[in-house]
Amino acid sequence: MRCQHRRHDLSVRCGRCAVKHIERAVAAALAMVAVVASGVSAPTGARAAAPSECLARSGPIDAVVGAQFEELRRPSVADGTVFDASSAVWAGRDVDGDDIAWTVTLRNGDTGRGSCWFGGEINGPWNDTDSGVTWEEPYHHAGGMTIELADFLIEGVRIDNQGDGIRTYGPDIRVVGAHLSDIHDDCIENDDLYSVTIERSLLDGCYVGLSARPFTTSAPDGSGNLWTVSDSLIRLEAQPTVYKGPSPGHGGFFKWDDEGRAPQLSIHDTVLRADQYPNHGTLGIPDGLEIASCSNNTMVWLGDGDFPGELPDCFDVTTDEAVWANAVTEWRRESSRPGAEGAIGAARAERVAVRIDLQTAD
Repeated sequence: MRCQHRRHDLSVRCGRCAVKHIERAVAAALAMVAVVASGVSAPTGARAAAPSECLARSGPIDAVVGAQFEELRRPSVADGTVFDASSAVWAGRDVDGDDIAWTVTLRNGDTGRGSCWFGGEINGPWNDTDSGVTWEEPYHHAGGMTIELADFLIEGVRIDNQGDGIRTYGPDIRVVGAHLSDIHDDCIENDDLYSVTIERSLLDGCYVGLSARPFTTSAPDGSGNLWTVSDSLIRLEAQPTVYKGPSPGHGGFFKWDDEGRAPQLSIHDTVLRADQYPNHGTLGIPDGLEIASCSNNTMVWLGDGDFPGELPDCFDVTTDEAVWANAVTEWRRESSRPGAEGAIGAARAERVAVRIDLQTAD
């Protein structure tokens, strides 16, 4: 540990320096706990028997191994690259103890076509019950993954306590077997209105579920594209940090462009859950969202009164919480993920406990 400061403030600044190094050591310990708890081992360089579609591919391997202390940015990616992040863990801070806002960013849509990502745990470092932590800062300026590559597969990633969960800024991105929780903005953001596919994923705690609303009026027309959701679970979670309205609160399942530019929606065999009225938006199908196909979906409504939204006939509405609980249990069984999740599970349980204490005090 080095401290190189002027003599008159040496003691103060060395103290700060020491704190930074302690924070780094703590972050490393937490990350390694998560690696051990996850039960996965680091890649050895040889491709193991393929447990996934991504790892079964034969492209060049980019192995992301163990505890990570910086943003992962790739300004250029070779076509067909396999990102093996089986053992990668981001605890949320860099080597200096500063927050990592945008954890994984893969850019340059001219290359990287047909690449994929497998695994990894991406944690945000923030405590959403702290008075200085708001929706605007840091969550509105933070995200787990930002992918700008075409025909990209995201498989088996675990993301917790982020602003946006996954941001899809390339055409034909698939998200398979993902597990997101405590997402304080959009679980899946598709604001460039591309075709996106979500399969067998658990989005268990979203401020907003799926977003297809561009930032500007000059956005391209995506009405000919298709957003497909199948065999997935989406739960809205009331967050202490809100865009507007009372806290705790959340938005709707679908944040859609209302000028007819957004993709059509195909949704099948999917369970949605909401426990209260939204602060903004609707819990049903919003204006501008065109349903291309729809079957065998369930809305679990645990709020007061009748379900407060319009849904097509391809949704059954129930007030039985066991429907959601059983669906989550089945998802975990099929994805071979335990109920307890090491460092992520412990950190999340602590945040939820603090929220409950604050609400009870109020």
